Amino acid sequence: MNDTQYTAYREAEGISSSLLAAFIDAPDVALMDREPKGYFEEGRAFERLLQDYITGSDLFASRFFVADCGGAMPDELIRWIECGEDLATKYVYNKDGVTLNGTKKTLHGFLDCCIKNPDRVPITGEQYKMLDRMVNNLLDCRLSLYSTDLGLTMRELLIDAKFQVPIYWEAQGLKKKALFDVVSSVQIDGENHLLPIDLKTTAALGKFRGDYFSRYWVQDCHYSEGIKSLGQSYHSMPFAVASKCKPFLAQCFRVRDDRQGDYMARYNDACLRFAEWTANGRPACGWKTTTELY
Repeated sequence: MNDTQYTAYREAEGISSSLLAAFIDAPDVALMDREPKGYFEEGRAFERLLQDYITGSDLFASRFFVADCGGAMPDELIRWIECGEDLATKYVYNKDGVTLNGTKKTLHGFLDCCIKNPDRVPITGEQYKMLDRMVNNLLDCRLSLYSTDLGLTMRELLIDAKFQVPIYWEAQGLKKKALFDVVSSVQIDGENHLLPIDLKTTAALGKFRGDYFSRYWVQDCHYSEGIKSLGQSYHSMPFAVASKCKPFLAQCFRVRDDRQGDYMARYNDACLRFAEWTANGRPACGWKTTTELY
């Protein structure tokens, strides 16, 4: 999927799992604009690099370039690139209006690189080395669909898979949409099934478990419902996760079949509340529910 197709998906009617997860956090969170962040782009770079490895495409190079500059990419840089702003006007000068502000060396370094590579997003050399290692580790990682099998490697699962697959459906009185990172075909009990696989990067594998319980369960249920709308019956979506901390371990996660029903009940209830909230004009409430600390 190129940038134009991705924009068309984002603008298409239908609620996404991220919007629903934000609503579950609090209605006001769902109303907030999502500002572009550098780590969002790092995740997109990872997905494109992985697809390039499997399909021979050049999606990474169509959006990103490896920049010869250090430090963390300033978040505002993404917004400027997305909006097509003139990067030459973004340098910060001292009061004399001539010399560059020395506290903005990182920004200025990225601006220099981006002006030489228009309309593309910078990835530092260190980031690229990390992403390359993460991709290769994930492709060697095995996904087990049963507790008794060793499973197939992600490389084997993805060889004939489709990437960036949008689907649209209706349920609970809502128009919905999902953009699958990967849709593979597997045999379960002798029958072919479509298997969605979501690609994730995480600061550490141990963090992913908490992220699932806090918000990714919504995506799991949303995507699983989407696959069922296509006449498929697989219960839960596996997550293929690559860690950004050395040694860049990869691991696949999926919720147990006997727990999926509980999550789906919560998901259906949230969808009904979202539909009611929408029918009432999506009002803000100004507060969030109590959180128990433990």
